[in-house]
Amino acid sequence: MAEIKNEGNCFICGKTLPKAAARNHVLREHAAGDEDCALLRVEGDNKDYWLYADVAKERTLTELDAFLRGIWLECCGHLSGFRAADGVTIRQVKKFGEFGVGDKFIFDYDLGTTTECHIAVVGETKRPAQKKGARLLIRNVPPVFNCSGCDKRAEYICVECSGTGKYPYLCLRCAKKHAHERISKTANSPRSGVCAYDGALDTYFFDPGKY
Repeated sequence: MAEIKNEGNCFICGKTLPKAAARNHVLREHAAGDEDCALLRVEGDNKDYWLYADVAKERTLTELDAFLRGIWLECCGHLSGFRAADGVTIRQVKKFGEFGVGDKFIFDYDLGTTTECHIAVVGETKRPAQKKGARLLIRNVPPVFNCSGCDKRAEYICVECSGTGKYPYLCLRCAKKHAHERISKTANSPRSGVCAYDGALDTYFFDPGKY
């Protein structure tokens, strides 16, 4: 079973807070600077995986694509794209200043074993000037999973079991005895257990000692 607290870590001040409080926390505590931004909430199909980010209004969807690949998705250089809820393609050159609060759209990574990210513009905010287009603000606390074999804490996931809907999480000992060979490290991502994803590009690890 998984232990899901539905809390997030703020990468600006270090606080841990409930998901329901994340938007207001950003707007009250971290909305200062010279750069006008859109505040985004991004969720996987499994909404236990979520984050908040700000993106300057002069930046484009291309930069959000790069951010989401790095933190959540990239495994094999798959194709990706943005679309509206009705399926209409949104061009990646579109700037965030063209979106309004309340707008929602979807990012698809990999058109075979697709991972969907559901994106909502939940506010307007400001920040100090940034080199990167998208800045991580808050990210869900990583879920803790128990091994399906012995109930110890799991650090691995079977890609084949995950694809069939079976409970796929394993500790190291049980992973070595598991019937299938396609096993990877668990990752704090909605793509964990899909294709060859192992979170290798994800450098957004929360370090409470920094704050």
